[in-house]
Amino acid sequence: MGKVLTDAEIIEKLLPAIKENANSFSKALGYKRAASIYNITKGDARITTGMAKKIVEVFPEVNYLFVTLGQLPIKIDQSKAIGQNHILKFTKNTAKFENIPQLLSDILKEIKGLREDLKKH
Repeated sequence: MGKVLTDAEIIEKLLPAIKENANSFSKALGYKRAASIYNITKGDARITTGMAKKIVEVFPEVNYLFVTLGQLPIKIDQSKAIGQNHILKFTKNTAKFENIPQLLSDILKEIKGLREDLKKH
């Protein structure tokens, strides 16, 4: 499914739902200035994946699908928020496993080299 709302519309609907303004929202997300948020509301910037994840990390009641696609509801109940958090952390942690095939290949090469060294002695 494609995006239902623009990023500007998402921010414009999100802020009142979480009782924040652009300045307090940007500070809660760890930004020094609100320019990142204002640029989105003006249509000059987009909500990045990193920003979307940060939003639901800081505001766990916010629906990730709303932030990324504009799909309602804006806010979710606690049980869904817990599930959403687990899914997002799982997605973040899967990057750690991307190197496993290369690591296994390196280990097998090392074992092969050690076997060859043992045969020589």
